Amino acid sequence: MLTIEKMKELVGPKSSEYTDAQLMEVSRDLYQLAYLAFEYYKRHINPTLM
Repeated sequence: MLTIEKMKELVGPKSSEYTDAQLMEVSRDLYQLAYLAFEYYKRHINPTLM
């Protein structure tokens, strides 16, 4: 999982503009996007994975 420290590192010098809660929300959103992309791939592109 992306920790707050890792998110701050990824955002760079502008990370001080964001609260820890905002960074964790972005982390959750990224995981949700990755999950949805994989589900789409499984169902529509390579259904043999199901």
